[in-house]
Amino acid sequence: MESISFKVVLVIFLLAVTSDIFREKIPNALSVVGLLMGLVFQSYSSGISGMLSGLGGALCALFIFGTLFRFRWVGGGDVKLMMAVCSFYDPVQALMISALGIAFGAVTSPLIATLRMGWQPLLVTLKRYRMMAAFRTYIAPESSEIAGVRVPYAPALALGWLFYVLQIG
Repeated sequence: MESISFKVVLVIFLLAVTSDIFREKIPNALSVVGLLMGLVFQSYSSGISGMLSGLGGALCALFIFGTLFRFRWVGGGDVKLMMAVCSFYDPVQALMISALGIAFGAVTSPLIATLRMGWQPLLVTLKRYRMMAAFRTYIAPESSEIAGVRVPYAPALALGWLFYVLQIG
């Protein structure tokens, strides 16, 4: 059964990453179908306790990514995507997958933004960070730097999940 859930989540992520990169949007239908599939899979493999575990995983993702959404660090599609993915896992696994996705995002987001905008905006962002550290105050990013550009986050979330299932899970 693990192989089936791996393949389903892999397809969900492939569709989400493709959509996020090319359209900058993750379809709601993909997230809803993924969430329902995760809960059905959990119910089939472990009964009511499995369904509750999957629901706990989805709620864990909602709490983590809902908080990040509130601060505008991720988009709403990312929240729903992670709820769908984490419904295939229990809350502890969902926490690990979420943490790894966020960690990969710390690397992929600046990388994607730099690839899109070039090195100069990266240097402007680094200079702003240095000034914030020196003055111990927040300075809002400008649109001319990489911190001010939107980047797809689904690739980072997919890498975090893939690292988890291949190395830890």
